Amino acid sequence: GAPSNHFWPSRPFSRTLWPGQWAGRVLQSSAGVVAVLALLGVWAARGGASTVMALYGGPLLVVNMWLIVYTWLQHTDVDVPHLGADSFTYMRGAFLTIDRPYPALVDWLHHRIGTTHVAHHIDCTIPHYNAREATRAIAKAFPQQYLFEPTLI
Repeated sequence: GAPSNHFWPSRPFSRTLWPGQWAGRVLQSSAGVVAVLALLGVWAARGGASTVMALYGGPLLVVNMWLIVYTWLQHTDVDVPHLGADSFTYMRGAFLTIDRPYPALVDWLHHRIGTTHVAHHIDCTIPHYNAREATRAIAKAFPQQYLFEPTLI
């Protein structure tokens, strides 16, 4: 089939990724991206590219690097296999995330998503204030499947 595109949901690209109303939502999102880029361009023209990079680009890079590292730590470990389509199930995938201990401030700022990430994947409707209790119950009920890496981050 034709290749798909995350910013343009119609011809010449395949619409397979965007059934029903999703195509309109993709176009709205793409318009938002264009609007932000335009505003950044205006800001750079008036205030200087170095100002935009210092006040927008730098913080954006730092936040994205932090989120990438945090996400990598939650989903990658020597004990976590990469599953093919023939062996993947929702629950098997949910149990192939890792809870890790984080420093208290980091854990508090992130609503304990790193120390209770397995519970989040099993049921994303569990509110963060109940995630520790859910994590304890999951670890107790599924000791062979529950993954915890005790090394402090």
